[in-house]
Amino acid sequence: MAKKDTKSGQAMERRVADSLSRDGSVEGEHDIELAGNQIDVYVELVTPGRFLHRIIVESKDWASPVGIDVVNEFATKGNFSGGTAD
Repeated sequence: MAKKDTKSGQAMERRVADSLSRDGSVEGEHDIELAGNQIDVYVELVTPGRFLHRIIVESKDWASPVGIDVVNEFATKGNFSGGTAD
């Protein structure tokens, strides 16, 4: 897998966090550690029905598709953060 050397993905991560924050999130953070894992974007969003949703976003700025191993690793992060990856 060819990783891109630049950090241009960080700007996109911030835009995602900012966008979700404008949509009513209680908390929105960029580049945090959660349950021992580095998370690109973490947002807690309360819906009109007062349901709390925890959203984690993993950003990749690679020249080729990330592949199933990267997807499975992300799913594990979701499970560690108290969410489900279903």
